[in-house]
Amino acid sequence: AITLALNGYRVSTGEPEDDESVYANQGWHNNAKKVNVEHLIEFKAFDATEIPYEDNVFDAIFSLGTLHHIDESNRIKVFQEFIRTTKTNAIICLFEPNQKAINMIRETDATHPDAADPDEYIKGLNLTSRKIEGSNFDAFVIKIP
Repeated sequence: AITLALNGYRVSTGEPEDDESVYANQGWHNNAKKVNVEHLIEFKAFDATEIPYEDNVFDAIFSLGTLHHIDESNRIKVFQEFIRTTKTNAIICLFEPNQKAINMIRETDATHPDAADPDEYIKGLNLTSRKIEGSNFDAFVIKIP
């Protein structure tokens, strides 16, 4: 969010209100203040299965390492919400840890969930995806028609 705001974008970000993981509540607001972009970032606590925004409002959605933390039974619903809240020709970019990263994480957190492949959940949703493999995270760029 901060990197996007530093480049002049208005950013909406959030996480579930009940998220108690080590990844939640990382003090982004204080970091955003340090570089004078807090006014460009709006934080809302929400569940991705019910995104609290109107239809067709976002130019893009970025998700960093979150899909594999969402219950598998809800992942299609999350993509349906992504589609609902994005504009025509928008992109959804998901960064998901690959197995190498999961193995490293499990050295300190044995209960960490398995990696998720977004392509498994967009079948039948009229979306195209491009996977870009990285050393620890893979990027999935999904185009909204």
